[in-house]
Amino acid sequence: MSDVPNSIDRRLFIGGERLRIDVNAPPSGGGDKFEPQTPHEARTLLLPMVQSVVESAATLPPDLRGDRIYIEARLLPNYLAASYFPEALLNRINAVPVGSRADIGIYRTQSRTEETGTRRLVLAVEDEGLERFRALVDRPGAARSEQQAFAQIRMLDQVTIAGHDDVVLNRPEVDGRRITWEAVLHPSTTIRGEPEPLDGPTMAKWFRLVSSLDGESHDDYVRQVGGLTFAPVVLASSRVDELARFNPLRALRPMPALRPRPVIGTRAVARLGPPPSAQPAQSQPKVAVFDGGVHPAPSGSSLFPSPSIDLTSEVPDPRDLDHGTGVTGAVMYGLALPGTTARQPPCPVESLRMLPAPDVPNDLDGYWLLDRIKEVVVEKGYDI
Repeated sequence: MSDVPNSIDRRLFIGGERLRIDVNAPPSGGGDKFEPQTPHEARTLLLPMVQSVVESAATLPPDLRGDRIYIEARLLPNYLAASYFPEALLNRINAVPVGSRADIGIYRTQSRTEETGTRRLVLAVEDEGLERFRALVDRPGAARSEQQAFAQIRMLDQVTIAGHDDVVLNRPEVDGRRITWEAVLHPSTTIRGEPEPLDGPTMAKWFRLVSSLDGESHDDYVRQVGGLTFAPVVLASSRVDELARFNPLRALRPMPALRPRPVIGTRAVARLGPPPSAQPAQSQPKVAVFDGGVHPAPSGSSLFPSPSIDLTSEVPDPRDLDHGTGVTGAVMYGLALPGTTARQPPCPVESLRMLPAPDVPNDLDGYWLLDRIKEVVVEKGYDI
């Protein structure tokens, strides 16, 4: 017997539209977004700047630039959200965003005006793209893509090529003496969203420029990270403004130095009782301590059941051992008072002795150390 009801039991509803009533949509909460300036107001502000950028690019010597010119466009603070990114404008002028800088801008609303943080987009643009930028700001075309690009210039209040005051981040008082500087160069472009380091021919121009200023490039210590190129140079402080004219240069600052090692005493270690178990409580995370190693364990002591792994061939220095023992002990046992019993290590900890560093010819402070740390971490997969 079928479970389907016969036609007599079915009901057909008609005339439902008679129950319709008008409903007002709830307020959206924000209304139209406040625009601090119109595209035509932005045009008046930006056109002289863009013209100046085009002229500066045209007169820049070939030895001071690459295939593209790096320009900077400051966003109004109203447009920092990712949804406001001026994609149509950048596509129109074929500009590749390769980074940004922090800056201060004027944030405007209907009720207030205030200074606040913003950022400058760093853009790599071909000469043809710069000309197209000038033409767009000067006289927007009628095509839809041109109108969309023109509308987005309202997000900007400055377009420029970075000057030496933007590039040189610190000027130490060294009376013109030669010191080591860390130079950071922009990526050349992006491929599938990933920044690509500066190309070989442009890097060759960089090395020639350093040499022409009586500087010295440490080619062996050039490093590329995330598309940026870090290139240490030795140069007199009186020549840095000339070096800062190199258009692909993002930043120039005195090379950071290793801080002096603090003096650590370890007399209390002998009075600290060994833990109930030297086996870690759990197998993860795996921690590496890169320092001066640990003192050899006294007979019968299990505070440091595993000896240091030597990354340096130099003879251990007692002061380095003091420091490394203190750091390794703090990682394994935390705060441990004399006369108490050490707690069970919470996780595996390995001490890797890399001090004193070997006497590597022409080594710069920290480079040998950082290279070894990177190699060992990649090889052994330490978590911390």
